[in-house]
Amino acid sequence: MFVYVKKVNCKDTTNCNITVNGMDIKPGEHLQVMGVLFSTDLSWNKQVVKVANKAKIVLSKLKFLSRYLSPMDMAKVVTSHLLGLLYYGSQTWPNELTTSSQWEKL
Repeated sequence: MFVYVKKVNCKDTTNCNITVNGMDIKPGEHLQVMGVLFSTDLSWNKQVVKVANKAKIVLSKLKFLSRYLSPMDMAKVVTSHLLGLLYYGSQTWPNELTTSSQWEKL
């Protein structure tokens, strides 16, 4: 696997293909590295949507578990599952995302 980053307007995809050992390689729309989605337009929309959808599933499961766990145990589960999901890979996200209204749209 390799990543080739090039700042080019790729509306005409023939300009974006590269050839390696006589084989044409077409560009992809995103690259997933260790669970973090990097888009070709360098936006984080797909990553935010992916994390928000996973968080919704976890929240529904946590709501069910809250009936059976003590508040202290519930805090441990939330910290390990939900916060881990939300913060994973966040060091790579730009600072603008933390002040953006992207989260409010979901």
